[in-house]
Amino acid sequence: MFDPLRRRAGEWSRVTAAVDDAMALLAVRELGVFDALREGPLGAEVLGARLGVSWRRLRAFLNVVVDLGFLQREDDAYGLDPRDEALLDADADGARLLPVEGLTVLFGRRARALEVLRTDAGLDVASSGGDVDVEEREGFLRYLDRHARAEASEVAELLSDRPVARVLDLGCGAGTYTFAVLGRNPEATATLVDRPNARRLVESGIAAAGMDARATFCGADLLDGSWVPEEPVDLVIASNVLHNLDEEACRELMRRAGQCLTPGGRLLLKEFRMDDDRSGPPGALRFALSMALMSPGGDLYTCAEYAGWMAGAGIAAGPRVDLLTAPESFVFVGTRTE
Repeated sequence: MFDPLRRRAGEWSRVTAAVDDAMALLAVRELGVFDALREGPLGAEVLGARLGVSWRRLRAFLNVVVDLGFLQREDDAYGLDPRDEALLDADADGARLLPVEGLTVLFGRRARALEVLRTDAGLDVASSGGDVDVEEREGFLRYLDRHARAEASEVAELLSDRPVARVLDLGCGAGTYTFAVLGRNPEATATLVDRPNARRLVESGIAAAGMDARATFCGADLLDGSWVPEEPVDLVIASNVLHNLDEEACRELMRRAGQCLTPGGRLLLKEFRMDDDRSGPPGALRFALSMALMSPGGDLYTCAEYAGWMAGAGIAAGPRVDLLTAPESFVFVGTRTE
């Protein structure tokens, strides 16, 4: 007999089962299983001996990872999926595409969800621009850089209808967007602004790109205004930065950005797309959940809200452009009207 309650309970269980999937996958990665299998398939007993863990317990973890598609099994031997060779090699560029959170961090932060809800105090972490140590921030920014290169190139193409002379990049991260713009404008100069814990990474990127004479880093809190340049610029970049701030801070940052622009200067605003009724897309809903947990005051705002803050700063937002290289993201290219 059809039992709708049993079906709903099953759907609930499938959601919570994803927690076990994540645990098994991250535990296997952090134990070094993928590295141990690089030279060929091994049985669970041999793997357990090499890694110094209980092979019988390890076998249960391995079988879940096989079911997830990140390992293969033939008889009692476990092996890598050939498609994942570069993805699982810690020394390869592909590995930078994987999330940087480890097992303890992933579950430790999410276990504090009730604390965050009850205290209204989000966690100050690297992913929200938090004041974390240099190594943690650099690891996260390298991960973002690897993901953002294609979309930065697409954004630079959007701006190529007219030359750029002076760039101000707010919340620059690793400098991905500025480097893409400077690459298309060989005479342009730039100031890249981010928290001081990004200095080493950004300055090494400037040197590696051969742009020491064209780009400088300013370590500052975006909310204190100490980064405002003496001379106006014709392009301000604000890529994936507003979602780290509360609404009032977003308005203030847009106001200051507008004041930095020459008349007719442009603001490039790139963000993740949230529907105006906050019903989707699914990735945006989960990103907003992450911001609710791991940002002191940020949120994922709607396109209408972003456009409104730009208008309040004297910047007319152009039509929304959904990026081909990042379908979950959009761009406004706004122009200072005052």
